[in-house]
Amino acid sequence: MIKERYKIGDTFSMDFDYEGMLDYGLQITNNTGVNDLEKLLTSFEDVNYHREANPLYDLIEHIKYQNEYGSNEVTRENIDKSLWIFKRECEETLINIVNTTTRINIIENNAPNHLDDFHKMITKENEKTSIIVTKEEVRNIPNDAKLGEYIRNTIKSLEK
Repeated sequence: MIKERYKIGDTFSMDFDYEGMLDYGLQITNNTGVNDLEKLLTSFEDVNYHREANPLYDLIEHIKYQNEYGSNEVTRENIDKSLWIFKRECEETLINIVNTTTRINIIENNAPNHLDDFHKMITKENEKTSIIVTKEEVRNIPNDAKLGEYIRNTIKSLEK
């Protein structure tokens, strides 16, 4: 399935571009139109990114207030602060996505090595501590990792 790049206002789909949405959020400025910000907010809320959307909601409200009552030092500060907090939330979430993907890829790439190490360790009766450590490491493989279930089943069969 080919992932389509995020377009402003996109809502949840099975191939939703979360990273693209977050990247888009990092590109907005205090001059971005309220309509575009509201479409972006719709996207964030539709994919349950409420924590990230909260400062975006505040930003929209501050801009609307400024548009209605005029610009002053306080409204500009509120807009700048909300924009900064929103971008920080987007950046942190993006970093978490990248770190999680990298961690899963590292685990999947190293899973056969962990399994080989486990096979070697269970043949040595004096290394029970190492067996426990390795078993714990394997249990920590995320459930969505492709090899995780295979490794767990193999360990169960070896323990019998």
